[in-house]
Amino acid sequence: IADYLQREKEHMEKRIFFKIFYGIKSFNSDGSEKPYDTAESGALYTKIESAIENQKIWFDGMCEEMRRHNPQRRKTEQAFCYIQAISGVSDDTPDGEDAFDLLDEDTKKRLNAADLTMYGRDIVEHW
Repeated sequence: IADYLQREKEHMEKRIFFKIFYGIKSFNSDGSEKPYDTAESGALYTKIESAIENQKIWFDGMCEEMRRHNPQRRKTEQAFCYIQAISGVSDDTPDGEDAFDLLDEDTKKRLNAADLTMYGRDIVEHW
């Protein structure tokens, strides 16, 4: 059993996973960013297609949260969501390490194109 667990651990550490990060940024009047928190979905996806599909759910949630903010506050906000490729996931490093450079060119392009942003000022109120 110990050998099996060791092989599985090594296999996990070599795999590339995709992780979703999201949040809402706020900006000062001079355009500089205020400190903000970036949350993560907590799920690891083995296929970029699955990550992109699920990313939209988290992004829609951030846009909905931002829509509920006061319109004056919302003018200086931006909802964002992006996917990061990671490897080296283990008990010691559960967040893994950036694996962007390990991806093929097509996957790099798809990952870069998957970044989602929406400014609060672009939200249209429907009454």
